Amino acid sequence: MPLPRCNGVTFTSALSTQGALTVESDSDCATSAGGTITVAATASLESNDHAVVLRGADVSLLGEVSAGTSSVLVTSACDDVEVGGAAASAVGAGAMRVSAAELALLVASTVRVVPAATSGTITVYGVPALASSSGIASLLWLDGSASAGGVSFLEASVWSCAVTATSQGAIAVAVDASVTTASGNDLTLTSSQANAAAAISIDYSSAVGGAALSAGGELVLTASGSSSGVSLVASAWRSMLRMRKSSVAPCSSDGWSPAAAAATSSMMGTHGTDRCARHKQAPCLILCTCK
Repeated sequence: MPLPRCNGVTFTSALSTQGALTVESDSDCATSAGGTITVAATASLESNDHAVVLRGADVSLLGEVSAGTSSVLVTSACDDVEVGGAAASAVGAGAMRVSAAELALLVASTVRVVPAATSGTITVYGVPALASSSGIASLLWLDGSASAGGVSFLEASVWSCAVTATSQGAIAVAVDASVTTASGNDLTLTSSQANAAAAISIDYSSAVGGAALSAGGELVLTASGSSSGVSLVASAWRSMLRMRKSSVAPCSSDGWSPAAAAATSSMMGTHGTDRCARHKQAPCLILCTCK
């Protein structure tokens, strides 16, 4: 059931479908025309286990959007996407914001967030409580695989589901930011950036405590382009990465030595694509470049 509009779509009462539901607003990328998809507190969208797509300049969600056991795709065809934080927070010019409160209203097996192709960015702000993602049964996918704009984590975010971030650009975890997944849930960062800069960079302040990345399952960092790999910027690198299935120390078979961990350095082994594809066979921290 497609619902395309150029200047905004508003739902004020419940809508239930027996098939896939697509709501498209701002299809002409004319930001002056509005283009916000609004679900009022008196409304809800229910697809009864079929896919839901929300594509617009922004979303304003006060009512629930449910795909049941299927997926919800939230995407801006024209600009950047920002995830987490408060709805009233300042956003980038033209950016779509899915606030922490709005995330809590998404019910699906997988929620996929996609910015505009080519140069759109994904920025993750604060998601302070597991309840904000309790409706996501399996995976939050921050999908920048069609964009070189990159994915940035700027504040602490805590997730009840697995989190995967992919990008043609760099993936960065800022100073004092953190990403945490609940027990049994993986955390995967994959960049295919093809320049000399680090594909994945993790900055960390030991004064704050805790870990920059804390996975309840597998923690996988993969640089698959021709970049310099993964850069860990920290005074104590062992304190910034945690996973709960095993120790932080990398498996010796990965060809990555803890002794190479300087205070600021690019630390990567190089492995074949088959090794990267089989990373879950080893219950350890995997750092690999697929070349």
